[in-house]
Amino acid sequence: MTPSDVLRLPEELVLLCAHPTHGRFRHPAGEFHHVVAGAVLAELLLDGAISVEKHHITGYQPFGARDEVAAGVLTRLEARGKSRFRPGLDQAIARIPNPPGHRYYLDHLTAEGYFTVEEKRFLGLPWHLHRLVRPEVRTWIAARAATTLRDPDGALGRPTAARDRQLAGLIGVASLEHRLHPGRDGAPGQARRPEADPGPARPAGGPAAQHFQRLSPGHGSPALPGRERVSAPLGGCRGRLSG
Repeated sequence: MTPSDVLRLPEELVLLCAHPTHGRFRHPAGEFHHVVAGAVLAELLLDGAISVEKHHITGYQPFGARDEVAAGVLTRLEARGKSRFRPGLDQAIARIPNPPGHRYYLDHLTAEGYFTVEEKRFLGLPWHLHRLVRPEVRTWIAARAATTLRDPDGALGRPTAARDRQLAGLIGVASLEHRLHPGRDGAPGQARRPEADPGPARPAGGPAAQHFQRLSPGHGSPALPGRERVSAPLGGCRGRLSG
């Protein structure tokens, strides 16, 4: 069993926020809770718990959630009953509350032994420091997504391909790519595409990706090494929500 069999997309995203050297959890600046909310919806989409058509949620499975945050999304969809109004993906993201945000998934990963927690004090006030104790999982997740995006055939037949493209888009929206691949040569978006690969890079996240790319111009995900660019997935709508 691999980490992708047990970890959800929001958890993979939180693990990638750990510093590559000292392992301390540091979430990116900005509206990271919207990126986490996008990961929640992306996980529901990958699991078949929701269906999407023309950037609206058109169907759902009321028992398709793997955690209480996702369950809350499905509960709100069920409360709409047979309403003709179909919520847009950006509206659904805005309605996922913060908290819990990343804190719910960070606490769950800590309980599962991926992080340790230390209590510190600053000016007499307590705060908690989370440190990754299984760095090999973080490395494996980053390498898995990068391998999928390098594949000139779009990783056809690879079991995690759809998940990897969603995760790659979330990485770009959260501006994590340089933390994962530091250095000029290894930085995503700066690696040259091989001349033997003249076609465009495949977008991350499927049809929903292009929707969020339009909603948030400039927030598309730079490619992980070996690709030029992938579109932002479900998490890429923060530009609109911030208004």
